[in-house]
Amino acid sequence: MSGQDIQTIAASAQGTEALFTQSELMVVQPAGEFLHGLELVVPPVASWLFICILILSGFYAWIRMYYGHLLTQTLQATVNNQLALKTFQNNSQLQIQLDYILFVVYFFSTSLIVYYLELRFDLHPYKLYGARLWIFNLLVLSGFFLIRLLIAMLTGFVFKRLSLFREYLYNVFLFNKMIGVLFIPFLVLLFYTRGMTAQIVFISLLLLTGMTVIMRYARALTFSFRKGVSVLYMFLYLCALEIAPLLLLYRWLEGAMLT
Repeated sequence: MSGQDIQTIAASAQGTEALFTQSELMVVQPAGEFLHGLELVVPPVASWLFICILILSGFYAWIRMYYGHLLTQTLQATVNNQLALKTFQNNSQLQIQLDYILFVVYFFSTSLIVYYLELRFDLHPYKLYGARLWIFNLLVLSGFFLIRLLIAMLTGFVFKRLSLFREYLYNVFLFNKMIGVLFIPFLVLLFYTRGMTAQIVFISLLLLTGMTVIMRYARALTFSFRKGVSVLYMFLYLCALEIAPLLLLYRWLEGAMLT
């Protein structure tokens, strides 16, 4: 085999690897006077990422077409307690299907948002890049969600308040479904805009996420008051099943950055 053939094979291998890692190459642009001191890290969009966003957008369009009225009710339930109770008590097959579908949208869109943040701040747990990093995000997010769900349901079973815990989880998980849907247009704007526009979109994303978190905890507190749950018990629950798992996840990921 000639030296030229070896160089051709090596170049081909590098091109294949670039398919998974090209999105890690960063372009740093000044943010401008409006956001003095900040820099915008713009990740070029890899082909797999474009396909994921396209499929997610098409999936949402199908949901709107097939579950339109139920989807609107589910999203409105985040700001209407009576509507939240109505959707919780709705045992129709369509409502159950929609709930599962919205969780899938939440896992995929949120894991892509986390991927964008990792690119922006140059974070690579376990030195993962490209599609591998996104899949890692998806698995961690799904696993973390399921573990918290199982612990909450087990707690409700032990204290013989399973129905109360189910209703509570439904209320707070409404916000997961809502943010999963709202993240979809942000994915398009974050990855396909540049300069000041991208900065405004990014800050809007932070504001939306912060507002959703506040609404989620406000719903948890109002739910506990309506159901006569002690403030002390609610505080202990928030510490044990909401805040402590997040701190443990943070510590684990912090260690993963060093490996």
